[in-house]
Amino acid sequence: MKYLALVSGFLTALALMACGNSSSADSARPQAEPSVVEVTGPRSKRKILIPPGPPPKHLVVRDLREGTGPAVESVKDEIVVNYVGVGYSLGNVLYNSWDDGRPSTFLLEETHTGWERGLKGMKADGVRELITPPRLQYGAGTDTLIYVIELVRLKPASRS
Repeated sequence: MKYLALVSGFLTALALMACGNSSSADSARPQAEPSVVEVTGPRSKRKILIPPGPPPKHLVVRDLREGTGPAVESVKDEIVVNYVGVGYSLGNVLYNSWDDGRPSTFLLEETHTGWERGLKGMKADGVRELITPPRLQYGAGTDTLIYVIELVRLKPASRS
């Protein structure tokens, strides 16, 4: 009888250990930490933070450094930017203009992508982060993308 009680107690303790402890101390633990992707270019080193959890379903815009120059106001503005694009799911670097050693020039168009929406109001010399879901990307994207964009120069469209 003592043997049965001892085995029963041991199995109960083993079962409790396997299930884990669900005390309030455990439930207060922080969720997973953000992933960090380090991107190194010839003139710049960037750390891109990928937030924990599933990717957002809507465009996320965050200024990392507010610019001091003129602001992007409309389509047809010509922008010169350095940028890096990182995949949300895998953390893979898709493109890094800092690695190329030269900024990219774009003419904003009325396409309603994350870039056009996310760059409006950005000032020259600023740095902005955009998290763009697939539905707001050029082409048929399947992963949410994180961009860090530095607006090097802006040539505003002629305003009538």
